[in-house]
Amino acid sequence: MAERYAAEGYKITQSVEINGIEIVIADNPQAEKPYMMTRRSLDEAFGAEDHLIPVYSSDYLEILQEFIKCQSAYLDNLSLDRVYRGSAVTDAPLGAGDCVPKGMDTDLKGQVIALKADILLPEYRACSHQLLLATGGFGCSPTARGRAVYGTNLYSGEDERWDRGDILGVVAENTLPGWAHEKLAKLREPREKESVIAKIREAKENPAPAQKEPRQSKSHDPEL
Repeated sequence: MAERYAAEGYKITQSVEINGIEIVIADNPQAEKPYMMTRRSLDEAFGAEDHLIPVYSSDYLEILQEFIKCQSAYLDNLSLDRVYRGSAVTDAPLGAGDCVPKGMDTDLKGQVIALKADILLPEYRACSHQLLLATGGFGCSPTARGRAVYGTNLYSGEDERWDRGDILGVVAENTLPGWAHEKLAKLREPREKESVIAKIREAKENPAPAQKEPRQSKSHDPEL
């Protein structure tokens, strides 16, 4: 396995991934303080701007304590989050038996779907992290060639994109936990229609700037 470096010549000797973060211990025998503990988002490369200032020390035990303390903090946050979502029993991972038979043979758009638990990090393998309201994408159709499925996570409210192969199935709404019913009802509330008169008034008060040539997104997806 290739050696990995955190920054400044510090070679990673231990690492733990939790809650989307990698926490590491690294050493550099040539440095004044040869031991370092730092972390990064799993979406970032080391060397990018970190959101935690690295801890340096000449005492390995001190760095090891910081390493364990950082892990404990993330574990406490996950445990607290689970309290809000429900117990480990009520928030158990969903399996094929929790899905509607042949639900994937129908159009998924507008339905509550569940992600496969094994595609998620171990700490996210729970019902509340699996449930989404499918909102579109060619992957919603059982006959389309496209694979993208777009949806809104019921618990977090965040918009997400997944591959059709990541979907476990359709979940019957009458089997959802109470919090999921509440979230689903809010997502389906019709948006307030903006007053036409207010739009005209705003246009008069704030004239539109000269039109510019449209710019295509670098991350353009032909399925969008």
